[in-house]
Amino acid sequence: MSEWEPSSTTRDLGIPGERKLGTTSDVAAIVLTYARITGDRAMISAGIKTLNSMEVFKVPRAGQTWEVLVRTPEIFSDAEAVYAYVLGYQITGNLTYLAEADYWAEAGLPFVYMWKTEYNETPHALRYYPLLWRVRL
Repeated sequence: MSEWEPSSTTRDLGIPGERKLGTTSDVAAIVLTYARITGDRAMISAGIKTLNSMEVFKVPRAGQTWEVLVRTPEIFSDAEAVYAYVLGYQITGNLTYLAEADYWAEAGLPFVYMWKTEYNETPHALRYYPLLWRVRL
C-alpha cells in the first residue's frame, strides 16, 4: 500500500509514512487500469488487494499532497477512489466495489459548489472534471 513521502518542497504538509485514501486510491487506479487493459493476473491481484485495504478510510484525504496538507479533506482523492472501485467492479463483477464507488461519489458532493452567473439566475454546479472524465461504466 502506498504511503506519503514528502519532497523537499512538501515536507511541511504531513508526516512521512502517512497512509490516507489519496495515497492509496491513486495507486489502485493505476494498477487496476493496467490490469483491465492487459488482463495480467498478478496486477489484478495487487489492485484488488489495494482496493480491499482502502476499506478503513471514511474521509477523502491526501489527493493533492503537492499543495495541500495530507490530512485535509478534498475531492481529488474521492475521484480516484470512485474510478478505482469502478475498475474493481468491472474486473471482478463484485457489487461491493460498485457500492464503495457509490459511497465515494456521495462523499465528494460537499466539495461541489453552486453559483449564479450574471447571465442566468439559476445556480450551476461546478463540474469537477476528474469525476466526470475518469469514471466511465
